[in-house]
Amino acid sequence: MNTLERMVVKFPAYRDFEAARIAANDAMMALLIGARLGEHELTTSAASPETRLPTLFGQIESIQRVNRTVGDAARLLARAEAHLAGMAIPYALAVHGAFVALTVEMMRGDGLDAHSTGWDTPKAR
Repeated sequence: MNTLERMVVKFPAYRDFEAARIAANDAMMALLIGARLGEHELTTSAASPETRLPTLFGQIESIQRVNRTVGDAARLLARAEAHLAGMAIPYALAVHGAFVALTVEMMRGDGLDAHSTGWDTPKAR
């Protein structure tokens, strides 16, 4: 098979897994990019670092709940990547784990893997 050819997988659970994996990746990247864009916007803003975010971005819904200064918010966003990774890694593992559990259940249903009393898969459905 040519390495550039795509293989069609006729396995709905795998297609669902791929869609969930892509959606999770897109969401994680959006959060990372948003944090970087926000930090850039705040650090290059003409506003004083002591300006409160609701004063600067009053048109954003619920911004008054974030009673932070521009400088404080920029520092938080600069350190956000490690926290995002801390949330993203378990999320990615959960997406993969759900697929693995579903695959094992399918194999057991087809008699290809003997049910073990030592380990049960969580219900992925």
